[in-house]
Amino acid sequence: MGFTLIEMIAVVVILAVLGAVAFPRFLSVTDSSHQAKIQELKTQYQEAIRFAHIRWALNGRALTEMNDLPGYGLDENGQPQLDINDEGYPLGTNKNNPMGAPYNIGRGHNGCVDIWEALMLGEMRVTTNRNNFDGFDFVARRQNLTFTTKEGNTVTALAVCYYIYTKRGYNRNPDQAEYVLWYNSRSGVVSTTSP
Repeated sequence: MGFTLIEMIAVVVILAVLGAVAFPRFLSVTDSSHQAKIQELKTQYQEAIRFAHIRWALNGRALTEMNDLPGYGLDENGQPQLDINDEGYPLGTNKNNPMGAPYNIGRGHNGCVDIWEALMLGEMRVTTNRNNFDGFDFVARRQNLTFTTKEGNTVTALAVCYYIYTKRGYNRNPDQAEYVLWYNSRSGVVSTTSP
């Protein structure tokens, strides 16, 4: 009372056809979930940047940089840490007072991590280590941006952060990675394309 060889082959063929049809659809659903997560994080990060900008303006600091915007993380002495540039957008934490490099994000690449952690409140984990990112959702780095200051000077500074998603399509080069969030500290824009 066993199966004949023909019946076994028929079952294998049917399973192979079902697998060939279902597998691409499964991959498509997986891609869509990653895209949706990146879009959700982009929106959250943009709104957090916008909210910090509004708080900066309400603190009467329009057109000047500001150390230690109230309401964003505390240092070991209980003091606020989020530092804001002259355009009113986050630059990192612990930028010194007065700021020695008011156009550069943070101190090293970790400045991008500091901004993320101050604004996103634990949503996803970020590291700067491009070689060992197990347990992290993003690898963050700074990048140069050339822009014109309010005084009319052309400046090149480390004013952009990029966050490479490590869970799908990771490449240490942001131009070749599948999912990347970009933060431009001069315009306050968070995007999925390089500024």
